[in-house]
Amino acid sequence: MIEDISDKIEEIGKLDTNIHSLMYKSVEVHNDILSLEATTNRLLADTKKLSDDLDDVRYLDELITILNGDIGPVIHREWPYQILFDTPDRGRHSGYVKRETDYHESVKFCMC
Repeated sequence: MIEDISDKIEEIGKLDTNIHSLMYKSVEVHNDILSLEATTNRLLADTKKLSDDLDDVRYLDELITILNGDIGPVIHREWPYQILFDTPDRGRHSGYVKRETDYHESVKFCMC
């Protein structure tokens, strides 16, 4: 009978050690999750900034294409700005580019 009690006490001690080990490991996992969450948030912010920069570059590329007069393949696209043409001036067509969001500002350009 004393042997049985001794075995049970030893088993309880092992279980207690296992519980402490699992608690320590769960704290490590929690810290890892917090670290991964911070990394994910940073990557999401960087991705949004990169996407915004890419939109700006695309806008500038399209504007440069228009300013260079090569509007054949791009004329049928839906643009975020309007192109308003004046009358021909000495063989050149002048016009204005207006962004839909900035109707108060116009940029004059020449299509040569």
